Amino acid sequence: KWQPQIAQIITTASANESHVLLAVNGDMLISLDIARGLEQAAAQTLGDGEQIACVHVPAHISGVGVVGFWKSGSISLLDLATLQVIHSEDLRKKNDASIPRDIVMTQILHADISGPTLLVAMEDGIVFTFNVDKATYTLSGRKSIILGTQQARFSVLPRNGGLHNVFTICEHPSLVYGSDGRIVYSAVTAEDAICVCSFDSEAYPGSVILATSENLKISQIDTERRTHVRTCHVGQTVRRIAYSPNERVF
Repeated sequence: KWQPQIAQIITTASANESHVLLAVNGDMLISLDIARGLEQAAAQTLGDGEQIACVHVPAHISGVGVVGFWKSGSISLLDLATLQVIHSEDLRKKNDASIPRDIVMTQILHADISGPTLLVAMEDGIVFTFNVDKATYTLSGRKSIILGTQQARFSVLPRNGGLHNVFTICEHPSLVYGSDGRIVYSAVTAEDAICVCSFDSEAYPGSVILATSENLKISQIDTERRTHVRTCHVGQTVRRIAYSPNERVF
């Protein structure tokens, strides 16, 4: 057990088997060492009015955490032993106030093809992906996709071979997975999902639990890509349809 000082509150936290990374009062980062009984490994108070928007500690990558910031709209990879910045990336476009709201770093593609993949969900519905160098933890190969008008929330789901899929909960739920050496976004029929987690058990092998506002569903994600039809009621007579390849918007 660990608790902050009096009049301080924990605003967000993430952990793996070795470390806990948490934010206190929104402007202080604290790293706890689990092997030493949650002993404080490092602490850092942000300056210049900066606030912590989200934190993530990868489950299968030790010693590294990722933090997203409100004011700057940026993310930083940190050494959890010292909280020193390893690499930072500005995500905000010009004249844009969107901020990172959720982060995940996991192995989506095979390790002989690529290092871990970092996904960042922005407040305006854009999801950024980066390739992470396993030796230096620098970021490269920045790409973006629009999944809606509001931020997505990530759930990491294990798959065979030490790889992981990422289930994105948003207006257009998608499963992010590796196929033929590239990252694929595949739409899934789970528009009412509010939370998803793995439920790979003896009774339900390879299953997931999907929670809605009304019930729980034990489900399996179909690996076969199919065409899904979704009706959108416009309320007017549709005269013309156009598609923008750059923005991926109809």
